[in-house]
Amino acid sequence: MNRVQRTGLVVYANICLTLVLTCNDLHGQEKINFNSQVRPIFAANCISCHGGVKQAGDVSFVYAEKVLPPEGWIVTPGNAEESELISRVSSDDDELRMPPPGESETALTKAEIDILTKWIEQGAVWGEHWSVAPLFPPSDIEASSVASKQHPEFDSMIDRLVQRELQSHGLSQSSPASNEQWLRRVSFDLIGLPPSNLERQSFLASCGQSSNKAGLEECYAAEVDRLLASPHFGERWAAVWLDLARYADTQGFEKDPHRDMWPFRDWVIQAFNQDMAYDQFTIKQLAGDLLSDPTSSDLIATGYHRNTQTNTEGGTDDEEYRLSAVIDRVNTTWTTWQATTFGCVQCHPHPYDPYEQRDYYRCLALFNNTEDCDLQSDFPTITLSDDTSSWDELYRLYEQRTQLLKQRNELGSQLARELTWQSPEVLEASSNSGELVVNDTDILAASGTFPVGVEYQLDLNCFDLAALKIDILPSLPEPLAVAEQGALLTQLVVQIKNEDGSWKTQDLGDVFADYIAGPFRPTDALEDNAAGFGGYPKLYETRWCVFVPRVAFAGKQRVRLTLKQKGEVAGSLATYVRHLRISTSSSPRWQELLVSPELKSLDEKLADADSFVRKQKGAQYPIMQQRTNQGERHTHLFVRGNWLQPEQETVQGSLPNYFAQRSQQPVQNRLQFAQWLVSQDNPLAARVWANRVWATLFGRGIVETTEDFGSSGTPPSNLPLLDYLAWQHREQYSWKLKPMLREIVLSGTYRQTNAGDATSYRLDPQNIWLSRGSRTRLSAEMIRDNALRISGLLNPKIGGPSVMPPQPDGIWQTVYNGSDWVTAEGQDRYRRAVYTYWKRTSPYPSFLTFDTPTRDVCSARRIPTNTPLQALVTLNDPVFTECASRLAEHALTNAGAERVHLRDCIRFMLESAAIVGNEDEMLDVLSGLYERVMQTSSLPSSEVDLENQKLQHSALTIVASAILNLDVALTK
Repeated sequence: MNRVQRTGLVVYANICLTLVLTCNDLHGQEKINFNSQVRPIFAANCISCHGGVKQAGDVSFVYAEKVLPPEGWIVTPGNAEESELISRVSSDDDELRMPPPGESETALTKAEIDILTKWIEQGAVWGEHWSVAPLFPPSDIEASSVASKQHPEFDSMIDRLVQRELQSHGLSQSSPASNEQWLRRVSFDLIGLPPSNLERQSFLASCGQSSNKAGLEECYAAEVDRLLASPHFGERWAAVWLDLARYADTQGFEKDPHRDMWPFRDWVIQAFNQDMAYDQFTIKQLAGDLLSDPTSSDLIATGYHRNTQTNTEGGTDDEEYRLSAVIDRVNTTWTTWQATTFGCVQCHPHPYDPYEQRDYYRCLALFNNTEDCDLQSDFPTITLSDDTSSWDELYRLYEQRTQLLKQRNELGSQLARELTWQSPEVLEASSNSGELVVNDTDILAASGTFPVGVEYQLDLNCFDLAALKIDILPSLPEPLAVAEQGALLTQLVVQIKNEDGSWKTQDLGDVFADYIAGPFRPTDALEDNAAGFGGYPKLYETRWCVFVPRVAFAGKQRVRLTLKQKGEVAGSLATYVRHLRISTSSSPRWQELLVSPELKSLDEKLADADSFVRKQKGAQYPIMQQRTNQGERHTHLFVRGNWLQPEQETVQGSLPNYFAQRSQQPVQNRLQFAQWLVSQDNPLAARVWANRVWATLFGRGIVETTEDFGSSGTPPSNLPLLDYLAWQHREQYSWKLKPMLREIVLSGTYRQTNAGDATSYRLDPQNIWLSRGSRTRLSAEMIRDNALRISGLLNPKIGGPSVMPPQPDGIWQTVYNGSDWVTAEGQDRYRRAVYTYWKRTSPYPSFLTFDTPTRDVCSARRIPTNTPLQALVTLNDPVFTECASRLAEHALTNAGAERVHLRDCIRFMLESAAIVGNEDEMLDVLSGLYERVMQTSSLPSSEVDLENQKLQHSALTIVASAILNLDVALTK
């Protein structure tokens, strides 16, 4: 472990002192705390050889049972002298010493050995990791014990917890920020926009009228309430969530075609604006389709996990990329809600945390039974018309249609299970391409080429034929651990041989399947098209269907079956049937079913629903939809994560064992899993979300690694503060975000000025302990929205399809699929950044420059950078040049000399940036720039007056562009 990591562990030990028990053992020794004192020693020195992946000597310091009796052998609780651990770490023999001299820079220090010795003597209690420890109500902290002498008004619970930590490091809080600075900061943090001139003047006037501290606090609280009620609040916080949801308007991979995902983005915005409780926010996104009575809104929420990529490139294996999407859902869920690096467990046990490889596939099984299957159509989808008020009705009809299909199919499938089937004699079996072999009752595709459009011809000897049952079987007799290439019967033609040797085509009345699954209906096999019945795009198990003639065939008949197979996947791979079996039934109940009132009634209702849905125009929005119990896929553990090497044994869906032992409720499907995530059994989710909110406001989380709360992540800088926020959010505020934000932004800690003293910068250079206010660069979205807002161009419209604002020419010329960026006209050019069209293979370029992810996968943290490219964007990007031009126009509307115009340009920006005191100095600098631009003109004197106004506008545009690039314009 390097020096930085070891330093981090020392910090960890310091900040976890609140966990140390204050009682003494029988000898008066201080009680050793496993989490803050022992675990860091193991992590820094031992886990590389004795961790989750490598467990030399059958010892792992990740698992208590691998260290402590009865399974563990290296520690004898209560007796350090008999413990092999102490013997090894204190040995002078290089052959015995741990860690080995060749694999560690230094041996354990005497202090570290003393800690281990005391821990063992005190019973070797193995404590839970801080991130999964239960949450408890916050204990009151006496204000007098942590009071800020300079700023007694900083007295909220948050302030007390921060001040206590500051005092332990010899620090104190900074003075409050000015009213203007706080307003700009809180406005960006809550709605992502700078305050307007009118909002700024109104707030400052209210503050000026406050004659005492209480009045000023009311003024601040009223401003926060106004911002929290703004419809722009949801837009700002949706931008945070969309990174986690890997939201995009395209499917990804090579072709990266369009996908109608904007309703999900609007759902997130609306959820934040309505302050939807985080537990409901979680459940709806992960399992909205499994709720007892889901609405269209619940289905739209499930788009969270339909944001996975779809590979539409020709020749790819749909099952590989379907599984890739499921794996992404597992990884994304654990990153978003648990801040756990669970993805590595796909291939091997976690190196640092107690997760076995089988745990990964237990969780994978929870997500492995949805209908989507890497098709370009993004099946399953629902139509969302332009009239949003009709969405609930559309979904009701969609669900009604789904249930009608299942009900009518069940009439036939149930009858098929009740009856006895006979195996007819197969007289001939041939194919127009490739060879068929008859093996008793089975027909096998033996050899040759079976292209798209192949047809089989089977002649059968039948007696009193009332129904035909066709089984489509896997190629191999063993149960499938890896799904086979799809097998799809797109049309069946049945003929009877006449006495004169000719063939007469028979009318088939209906088709019933074993169960409904996939994008096609069984009755598609009655039509001459590329849809049909079978395993599509993959065959997971034996499938069967029953074809029912309208009139039964009486007596002995020679029957010819023509099986057409026009289906394909991945653009070229034929979905031909490789193994099939034919059975017959002579029961008259089949023809009775075709004319039954029940089937007729279902068909009429289904026709009405189909007719209505087909007439609807709008977004084809992908949703999550659970497969039926009969069509449930089996999940297998992949050896070293390779989907082509599955173990034969199936894995049942459940929580990882580490969490299952701590859970009071069973988890066997997505809904139960989502409910568990936000239950009392899982305090980790509350900590993770509280930390993410804090990081969004302060630029750095209490746990800096917002994506990793495990043993390899950064320890919390103030664990009591994190636990307090998590408790407040879950218990006090019932998972509501707005009241938690209100408490934070009204705290003295948030309201500090970002100008610290020399001691603050020397002892806390990264502001870990919050000795001063945070000063961070605006996010990519805020930088663009800020320029639009202060130039007066911003269009405040909420929601709707994504738009294409101006971007540099030629950006999409590298995109494979030939689609064009069609720059929006009118006010759509000036929509907020959250509505910008997001193409995964070519995201909006200025956003990338300012550190947005591509959203191919979940991104839990944007790490800010400072590069010359960023200045080139804000100086030359079409959006920013247009904003600068508009600022210049505003300045020229006032009559006056050039310095008046310059002062107006500065005023437009400064009113937003809330910078005062250096306007004259700034004016002198910008005046020099303005004069140099004007002097570059070589116009004849006769034309100066004519062109002067244009020249002034050009010069002021350059000055305005410089103003938009000032540091004060790009930070909060």
